[in-house]
Amino acid sequence: VLFYPTRLLQPDPAVPDSAAPIEAVGAIHSPLLILFPQLDPQNKPEGIETIRAAIDQAGVPTESFVIACVDHGFAVPGHPAHDPAAGPVEWRHAIDFLATHLPLASATPD
Repeated sequence: VLFYPTRLLQPDPAVPDSAAPIEAVGAIHSPLLILFPQLDPQNKPEGIETIRAAIDQAGVPTESFVIACVDHGFAVPGHPAHDPAAGPVEWRHAIDFLATHLPLASATPD
């Protein structure tokens, strides 16, 4: 689950000669949920489409959404961009996604 991902299209400036993370998308074998805040200046629409296309081309099962009218940090209580309406909804979305794709083993012994 990626909340407001950044720098997927650029190398890490702190790591010399690093690759952009999106270049390794073919190594991902688990489903992804990506939540892009609409107002996040680090995720412009053309970048979001580039990310979506690379993931689709790699065949990674993905759900991705642009969350309307929120900015980077919208799901973090106490963050200046926290959105008390959207934050809890998207946390529930993430938990439901994980419950679907990473089911826990039974807690009772056989």
